[in-house]
Amino acid sequence: MTGKRIVSLMIIAGLLCLNIVAVSADQVVVREAVRVQSEVSSGATAMAQSTVDEKNAEISKDEAKAIALKALKDYFGTQLDEKKYETEISFRQDYELRETFVWDIQWHMYNEEKSVNINVSIDANKGKIFDIRKHEYFHGQDSRRIATITQEQAEVLAQDFIKKVNPDKYKQLSQMEDEFAQYRYGTGSAEYYFKYVRQIDGVPFDANYISVEIDGVDKRIISYSCRWNDEADIPSRTDVISKEKAEEIYREKLKMSLQYIPYGDRYDYSKPPKKIKLVYAPGSAADDYYVGVLDAKSGTMTDLGIVERAEQKVKDITGEEKEKIYRKNTSKAVKEIDQNEASKRMTDIVQKMFGDGYTIESLRYSEQNDYWETNGQKSWSAQFSKEEGSMRYDYGGRITIDAKSGQLISLYRHYDFEMQDTTQQPKLTWEKAYDKAIEMIGKYYPEKIKDIDTKQIYMQSIHYINDKQYVDRTFYFNFQRMVNGVPYSNNQISIGFDAYSGMINDIRCRWDEDAQFPSVEGVLGEEKAEEIYFESSKLQLAYMAVNKSKDLNKPQMEVVLIYRIKPAQSGYQMGYVDALTGEVVGYDGEVIKSQQNDFEKKIHGHWAEKQLNILAFQGIIDPKAFEMDKEATWMDVVKMLVNTKGYEPYMLRSAEPLKIRNIKQDHDDYKYLQMAVMYGILDNTEEPFNREVNITREEMAQLVVKMLQYDKLAKSSDIFKLPFTDAQQVSKDRIGYVAIGVGLGIFEGDNGAFRPLDNATMVEVASTVYKALGSMK
Repeated sequence: MTGKRIVSLMIIAGLLCLNIVAVSADQVVVREAVRVQSEVSSGATAMAQSTVDEKNAEISKDEAKAIALKALKDYFGTQLDEKKYETEISFRQDYELRETFVWDIQWHMYNEEKSVNINVSIDANKGKIFDIRKHEYFHGQDSRRIATITQEQAEVLAQDFIKKVNPDKYKQLSQMEDEFAQYRYGTGSAEYYFKYVRQIDGVPFDANYISVEIDGVDKRIISYSCRWNDEADIPSRTDVISKEKAEEIYREKLKMSLQYIPYGDRYDYSKPPKKIKLVYAPGSAADDYYVGVLDAKSGTMTDLGIVERAEQKVKDITGEEKEKIYRKNTSKAVKEIDQNEASKRMTDIVQKMFGDGYTIESLRYSEQNDYWETNGQKSWSAQFSKEEGSMRYDYGGRITIDAKSGQLISLYRHYDFEMQDTTQQPKLTWEKAYDKAIEMIGKYYPEKIKDIDTKQIYMQSIHYINDKQYVDRTFYFNFQRMVNGVPYSNNQISIGFDAYSGMINDIRCRWDEDAQFPSVEGVLGEEKAEEIYFESSKLQLAYMAVNKSKDLNKPQMEVVLIYRIKPAQSGYQMGYVDALTGEVVGYDGEVIKSQQNDFEKKIHGHWAEKQLNILAFQGIIDPKAFEMDKEATWMDVVKMLVNTKGYEPYMLRSAEPLKIRNIKQDHDDYKYLQMAVMYGILDNTEEPFNREVNITREEMAQLVVKMLQYDKLAKSSDIFKLPFTDAQQVSKDRIGYVAIGVGLGIFEGDNGAFRPLDNATMVEVASTVYKALGSMK
């Protein structure tokens, strides 16, 4: 078994709600699972719906609408005037309770003041509310709103609401363990979401739950969902295997394998990862296709999926074949290509892939753009289209190339996800698609052929709809980068094909040329890593709803008992074991520790506790690095203000370069300063910016008021008067800024003094920012 054969049991458990788990290249690939599910939900569901007559529903369309209107009044206090709204009503299969059909009712309203979107889904046979949501947006409202209540205060509102609308079920609920609690902070949203799972004698049943969403600004209920099956046949727990036996089976099936993972700043995904960690990841101990959860009665591993799979297929190429492809490498260092050359290269690539008749359009240059789109490289990107059919969109896609080498970074062709009837003959078998994928690598990335794992495993998914067999339409290959014989999860060449048209759907190369990989020397042994993994985890008994039918249009749901692995530290998602230190780390490489509790302990009882908690939740301050009494630097304040407005590097695609003399373009702070200029917080002048110099309170006031866009008014300093005993110490050119802040309730005196020349502390800056957000319109 190679190190690539890695299956995270925690990821799998999360994917079980999809009913389908697919893999490519010996590993569970989340993207592939989502893709397969997309095929099922968009293609199969549509076909399934077409066979169900809405006239057979026990609740009529008009009755459903009346139920929805009453619920809006009861839940949200909304007496809907339908004359002001556009109404859409559809009949569909429920996305979660697949055996159930719902009436989906939507109301939309747009006027000069605001837009309102309301959605209510109702069980078409029982008239129960499944989902209800009301979203209002006032035009001109700043997208970055600040909450007025903490998460804990919002949870009280959520629980009170459930007690009001569903008191009987509330007694059976327990808040779902937040497996991503270490990621609690940094959401950027002022909305709080709570999910409560049904407990049956202390055993969770995830498929039955109630969720509530709270607007943290005006404290109102935004949405409510309830999925509950009172008629489910709950199996007895008398004949389940013991936890000890379950752990013994898990240990037998589990193998810890080495893997490189990116370790970067999870608060800024636009940048390449700063470091790479070597970890042990849990996977299959045998050369198996899948390791999943444990059936608590039979003691066997199962994926609990609804799909039938054909015989496993494996393909690889020899070292000699790799060497032959490698020799094709003719790439040379070239000068940065211009727009005309970029267009020519794109045209050539598209023509070779899809034929003549395509036009390159909307050509755009990006410099050190979003990491997820271009790997941070300088690039050219464009749309390509063809004048055929009723819509140009049907015959085109998007292409991105490296601006220095001209090498293809990514290409995506517009296509649908429908499954195909097996009576139709595909143009590509999986084996032929594999050969074409290797051919593509030889054509566009021959220099990387020795550095990828070319072995791929495939098991065809077979679906039935009204007893008619359908199979996968797309083949997806994921060739992971290998370093020191270990896979790197963040670098790969991925290629997808449409089996029935024979055309390529997408191709992408993600590769960090400057990445530094730790040595595999001195790693913990596999046995030691396994011990750490199990010491840091626990087995949990749970109920799970499983579709036993192969036919997507004839679901047969059955509740079963399973054992699953959970982190021993409640509220945290366990990912890997650091292969060098033995520390348990999350999927982002962060050591799993009680960051949330550490921060909350640090700020507990402080006069700014509530403000700091909310700012951390919304990603404006970083709880892991925030020190309340630290004297803030200019860069500290700029970062906080940019986070306040929204740190969105993609907005800088057409931004002018900084004129500031003492910061290079590749510096971590460069984009923050660019964003500050774009938001009007800083002026783009040819002067040095002293990032590490402490900022005074009056300087802080100036930046905050500039963020609020009162800069021009503030410059009229002669019209303002300050109410502080030390007003004469405020610099003349900053009097207006301080005065406006006082008028908006942002700045207050300290025993009647403002202390304009004192250095501002981090907690003072944070408190000021919180108040400023409350004044933004």
